[in-house]
Amino acid sequence: MGLAWTLLGVSFIFVPLASTRPRGQRPRRQKGALDRIAAATAALSITPAPAPAFQIATDVARRGQIVTRTLLLVVFQFVLMSLGFITTSFGLILRESATSRDTIPLEVAARWFGLVAVYLLFIGISGGVQKSIRNQHPRFFAEHHLLRSLELISTLRQGTPDGSGGPVDVDQARQDLIAEFGVVATYLRRYIGRRRPFLGPEARGNARQRATEIARTMTAYQEVALYGSMEDIFSLAPEVWRSLVALAEQRLGDLPRVGGAPRSDEVHKHGLGVSPECDDDTATRLDEQPFRQRSGKFQPEDVDVLRRAMSRIYTTAASADPVLTGAEYPPERRPNIDYHRPETAWREIFKDLENGAVEDPYRRLLTCALESHPANPVLRELAIRYGLPVPRNRALPRTGNPTPRFRWPRF
Repeated sequence: MGLAWTLLGVSFIFVPLASTRPRGQRPRRQKGALDRIAAATAALSITPAPAPAFQIATDVARRGQIVTRTLLLVVFQFVLMSLGFITTSFGLILRESATSRDTIPLEVAARWFGLVAVYLLFIGISGGVQKSIRNQHPRFFAEHHLLRSLELISTLRQGTPDGSGGPVDVDQARQDLIAEFGVVATYLRRYIGRRRPFLGPEARGNARQRATEIARTMTAYQEVALYGSMEDIFSLAPEVWRSLVALAEQRLGDLPRVGGAPRSDEVHKHGLGVSPECDDDTATRLDEQPFRQRSGKFQPEDVDVLRRAMSRIYTTAASADPVLTGAEYPPERRPNIDYHRPETAWREIFKDLENGAVEDPYRRLLTCALESHPANPVLRELAIRYGLPVPRNRALPRTGNPTPRFRWPRF
């Protein structure tokens, strides 16, 4: 056991070496990762681009190299410590059982519990060494777990009557999917947190908020895996794949965010003073449509745009109730958004509105939504098209602490 502690102390010297970014290529690992990507995307009818798929495979292979380094760093002392613990425990028990057959002396029991405490402390320190190495490359591990979640979704897909696979333990697959999304949220927070100290005060706060929103998206995926139907889980596959590609290409601004704001280029494009919540795909669809002043009944494409925007902005029942109340939508007909996926709940609401639950529903809904989110570009665009009053943009508040600028020292 003393030798195990000595080796554990020596392993601290090699932690910086094991934490370095893998540079060499591992064709065998890359081929295995590419095969996993091909199998998962083929089962989910996703067509991956070659360049992102190769980058994902490279990152997953590098993650495997880091795991191998970590295991090699701690496995020998762990085996020695386990053998020492087992040998010492049996020695104490056999020696005392030969002298006292009925009871174990208190001193011997205290020594054994002390031995257990030392063994658990050793395991905790070894786990801390592994965790510190893995935290140096959170992006690789986040990509691995996102790919693993995509494989679980494809497994569920193949296990259904529509698929080609055999029976699947659905409960275990859902449980594993929930765990994978939770691990992804943790690694994404660490990945953004590693860059946060290099930012200014204001940018640091924005990065913290964005990390929270991205992690909240993974929490929403967990809720879908827990409460949603199979179709709801299958609908997560394109979003998970887009997140995986964005993470591999280090486009953090393209990661999905629950209640998030658009990218800075969209804020500049729409001339906004604040960062509104909107869906990037919805804003793109609006920009692609030819602008024309409209009146009367909402067009089907505009209704679809409004529904997507509402599902992105109001993701909880507490946030949606004031808007639905202002639109005079009856409370007894509202689905509980907290127990549904927001897209599914808002699809049911709009289907009910289309059937005549409220008179002139879309204008009322748009007017009430603009009161709480006056700077949202999607809502403002629709309001202008249909002649509704558009609130003025609010300017960003100025703070008294400007972002410090770096200046070269004068010698």
